[in-house]
Amino acid sequence: MRKLLFLLLLVLAVGSYAKTLVAVVETKAEDEAISSSERRFVTDKLREIANKILPADAGFSIMTRENIEMMLPPGKTIGECEGSCLAETGRNIAADFIAQARVGRFGEKLTLTVEMYETKTSKLVSSFTGTSPDTESLLDVIESDAERFFKKARKGREDAGDFIGPDGFSDYSDGESYSMARTRSYIVQVKSNPAGALLSVDGKPVPSCKETPCKIQLEAGEYHFVIVADQHFQKDTLVEVQQSMTLNFKLKPRFGLLDVSPTYEKEYYINEPTYAYLNGDYIELGVNRLNPGSYNLKITNNCYEPVSASVTVKTGSQLTFDKKMKVAKGGLSLSATRDDVPAEEPVFVDGNYVGKTPYDGEVPVCATITIGANREVVPVTIPYHDEADYTYQFASRKSYETSYSELDEDYGYAPQAVATKPNRTQKRSESIVAPVAESSGNSINGSGYFQVLAGIGFDLPLSQTAFDDTGLNFMLGLYYVEVFAGWKFSGGFFAGLGAGLGIHDPFVMDSSSSDGYSDYYGMSEDVGNSMLPSPSLAGILSVEMGNDFTMNSGYKAAVGFRASMVFSSWPAISISGFFEILSFAGMEVGFTTVTGDDLWDDGTGISMRFYFRFPSRPGV
Repeated sequence: MRKLLFLLLLVLAVGSYAKTLVAVVETKAEDEAISSSERRFVTDKLREIANKILPADAGFSIMTRENIEMMLPPGKTIGECEGSCLAETGRNIAADFIAQARVGRFGEKLTLTVEMYETKTSKLVSSFTGTSPDTESLLDVIESDAERFFKKARKGREDAGDFIGPDGFSDYSDGESYSMARTRSYIVQVKSNPAGALLSVDGKPVPSCKETPCKIQLEAGEYHFVIVADQHFQKDTLVEVQQSMTLNFKLKPRFGLLDVSPTYEKEYYINEPTYAYLNGDYIELGVNRLNPGSYNLKITNNCYEPVSASVTVKTGSQLTFDKKMKVAKGGLSLSATRDDVPAEEPVFVDGNYVGKTPYDGEVPVCATITIGANREVVPVTIPYHDEADYTYQFASRKSYETSYSELDEDYGYAPQAVATKPNRTQKRSESIVAPVAESSGNSINGSGYFQVLAGIGFDLPLSQTAFDDTGLNFMLGLYYVEVFAGWKFSGGFFAGLGAGLGIHDPFVMDSSSSDGYSDYYGMSEDVGNSMLPSPSLAGILSVEMGNDFTMNSGYKAAVGFRASMVFSSWPAISISGFFEILSFAGMEVGFTTVTGDDLWDDGTGISMRFYFRFPSRPGV
């Protein structure tokens, strides 16, 4: 009986010695990359593969979740441990090997790192890393790499096995020698095409490499490099670092090209901006890089019908959208009256004769509508796919005759005859009175105008003393208010006379120092100030001639010439060209003759003025 008990104890002792305990502890997730239930499933999947690769009949035992929690000493937790700390925890639960997975996020992808330590020596015996676009794909990474991962526990057990030497002395020690444990480090320069890619080494971002190109420092060994760039396929490779090196990664494009370049039915409407949208988001006209996929393209312009299309883009696609946009139209019902009596007047659309009033027809929404022999602009807005009623009222005059047959022959454009008016919704009625002036016997279209100009100007002398090789030394400022009275003719030509008051203000400019004053001829700042004359009151007489017109974009503009005489301590005569693109503002640039004084000589110069005017001339 005693022999039987001893034999049983011996068998149990040998059996427990032969078993190698392997603990797969709970998976960690950085920044809540996956949920707690998903972490538990990843852990269970690793335990399942470990049990398959390290079966009990091979001398291994896979610890359950309950075994691990029961074996932990009071106050101990695995939650914050990794590396050598994880190995220490493995010793606390009497495990021979301990493994743990960590899930993180790199860019838009999930990363997986799995490590296994031999607890006796704290040695990392096996590891693998991988990436996936989603949680389900992590299982594919585990299935492909976990088998090789757990097989290394077999070799680890052999290395950690006990050795029974020959008889004699053992555990002899004569002290310890020292050598540095750290392996040599090297500088690795990482480049990519395209530049600006993100880098991870062994599943972790590298703090010293925000984006490629960059330099990193690594100890000698094998590393898992992952390069990721927007709209390119990921590059995944193993690199053996044994010396300083330069790594060049060429990433394969993962995008297609879409060139959005629509054409137009009538080019003279393209001053209106064109907008393009993909899936409702604005994109630039021209070439766009797009990820592979299907998109809804829409292009709009206020003067054209919107166009749309479904677009499928693949990697390497080079697509061009150059479809023609049709002119958007609306309906116009145009009538004319003279002395409150209906009148027949020629109607023009974008300069083309289309018929007589009363006129009904379809016209482009951005068209310029004119009426009468003098092509007076009809300020009507054509609604998109709707109709507008408009009555243009001419002022009374003694004689007005038009030969419609000549108009038909001259323009060769058949009028649109409409027997009945179509059904209309949301009609609008507008009217305008065109001013007409009369002179004895002959009627002259036009009207007088009265304007006030307020502005600021500069007279820049070009004499040798005022403007030399060091730059501008002196100039005259002009602040002024001027009143103009004149006549504007129906064709847009106008002429007028002006008179006003202003202030001529001399400036000493600095071209060689930063103190704001000239040192011309060695003058100091104080001397320059003392020699500088005081501002002078100025009288102004002007004459102007020009023409008002409408640009293709619809802006009212004016160009012309203006001659001015300035009476002050520095009399000046200037002749300038002016341009007004707004109805209330303009500028003029020209030549001037400026009388000198103690600081500069007489001579010619440049005159520049900026001004506001109000009210506008008739028709502007």
